[in-house]
Amino acid sequence: MMVKISNKPFNTSTMISKKTQLCIDVLISVGSTPPGALVTTHALAQRLGISISHIETIMVALKAAGFVHSVRGPGGGYSMARHPDHISVWEVVHAVGTPEETQAPPTSDARLTHALEESLHKAVKQHLSAQSIGEFVQTDPAWDTRPAPSRLSLGIGPKPTGWFPVAPNSVFQLSSFLQGAMA
Repeated sequence: MMVKISNKPFNTSTMISKKTQLCIDVLISVGSTPPGALVTTHALAQRLGISISHIETIMVALKAAGFVHSVRGPGGGYSMARHPDHISVWEVVHAVGTPEETQAPPTSDARLTHALEESLHKAVKQHLSAQSIGEFVQTDPAWDTRPAPSRLSLGIGPKPTGWFPVAPNSVFQLSSFLQGAMA
């Protein structure tokens, strides 16, 4: 629907930028993973049909805004920093949106439509503040996720299972180890 406000057409279907819409989609997707699981940028890119580099850019913005946590390195990924029910859509728009999305229209006595623009902005803000990301989350166990790694107090993760080498502990045990291996 197109409405003419001032001298510019105003498209009510594009009140939220594509970047902000993508941020909301990513938060809904990460929120749809099982609790405590980590989702990779690769899995998000496949799920949303977007390039990995674009997802990484979005994740940087979401992490900076405090919506997601990240675990670095192999076995890492992203998880929700807060429960999706406690994140309003307006918070996301305000944190990652463009200035036009988050600010009320400038006041000017010369603009006769100022009251209309201001009331529209207030209505949008009120509606988006009442909507939470959690309302759109649908838990999907089919996600390609990883369990969150447990961390020791020094920030060192445990060794992966099945990684322990089969070898002697010293040079003195080498001959008995080789004899046992040949048998």
